[in-house]
Amino acid sequence: MVVLNAAETDFKNINFNDQVSSIIVLNGTWSLYKDKNFKGTEWRLGVNDNPYGFYPEPTNFDNDAISSAQPS
Repeated sequence: MVVLNAAETDFKNINFNDQVSSIIVLNGTWSLYKDKNFKGTEWRLGVNDNPYGFYPEPTNFDNDAISSAQPS
């Protein structure tokens, strides 16, 4: 598990590259990216887009494919 409170340009920096299989958004909306430095395919997930911001499985993003993220 990894908790993000700010943008992360490369999930390799936190030993979590391409390992995301579920997400909980506690506040606002986050943009997730397939590649580092906020590049490649983008997925936007928000606390109001899904009940309680829970994304227990990768139906809204590609499994094990996220490499960077930032609040939107």
